[in-house]
Amino acid sequence: MQKLRSILWPIYGDEIKKIIPMFFMLLLLSFNQSTLWNLKDSLVITAAGAEIIPFIKVWAILPSAIILTSIFAYLSNRFSQEKVFYLLTGAFLLFYALFAFVIYPARDFLHPIESAAFLEQHLPAGFKGLVALYRYWTFTSFYVACELWNTIVISVLFWSFVNAVTRTSEGGRFYGVLGIAYNAGIIAAGGVAIVLAKYCFAEWQQTLQTLMLVIITNGAVAMGLFRWMQRDVPKGSVDVRQKKEKLSLIESIRYVSRSKYLICI
Repeated sequence: MQKLRSILWPIYGDEIKKIIPMFFMLLLLSFNQSTLWNLKDSLVITAAGAEIIPFIKVWAILPSAIILTSIFAYLSNRFSQEKVFYLLTGAFLLFYALFAFVIYPARDFLHPIESAAFLEQHLPAGFKGLVALYRYWTFTSFYVACELWNTIVISVLFWSFVNAVTRTSEGGRFYGVLGIAYNAGIIAAGGVAIVLAKYCFAEWQQTLQTLMLVIITNGAVAMGLFRWMQRDVPKGSVDVRQKKEKLSLIESIRYVSRSKYLICI
C-alpha cells in the first residue's frame, strides 16, 4: 500500500497544507488560460479571418510581451513577490471585466471602420492583415491579454512562487501533482464552455460575459489562496520537515558533545 500511495499520491502529511492550495491555484489559472485561448481565437477569426493572427503575434504580442516584462522587472525591484502577484493578476482580471461589459458591447462605436476602409484601399494587398489588426483593435487587445495570461500569470508569477516555496527534495513529487492540476483545469474549461454555449445562452455576448465572470471569480479565488499561503504556509508547514531535520542534527551534535565530555572525565 505504501508503494501504491507513493505512485498515486507521493505527498507526506506535513506537505498537504502546501500542495493543496497550489494544486487548486494552478487548476483555476489553467481553467482561465484554456477559456481565454478559445475566446480570443473565436473573436478574432470570426471578425477578421485567420490571416490576421500572424500580424497580431508579430506587431502586437511581441512588443506587448517586452513591455509587460519590463513592467514586471520594475515592480519586482520595488515590491514584494506577493504585491507583484496581486497587481499583475488584478490588472488582467480588470481588463477582462472591462472588455466583456464595456468594450465589447460598444465595439461598433469603437472600431474605426471608415479609416480602416480607406487604408485598405490605398495600401498593398499584403497589408490586409495589418489593417484588420487596426480595424478590430479591441479584439486585438483582448487577444494579446489572453495570450499573455499564460506567459505572465502562470509561467512567471505562479511558477516562480512554486519554486520559491518548494525544496529540491519536494520538486520531483510536487511537479507531477501540479501537472495533473494543470490538465484538469483545461479539461474542465472545455466542458464548461460547451455547456454555456449550447444550453444556457443563445447570444454570444451573454456567453462571453458569463465566461468572463467565471474567469474573474477563478482569479479572485486563486489570489485568495495565494494570500493564505503567504500568511500561513511559509511560516508553518513549508519548513516543518526542514525544522525536524535541523532538530535531529542539533540533538546528534549534543549527544556527541556529551559523549566526548564523559570520555574526557
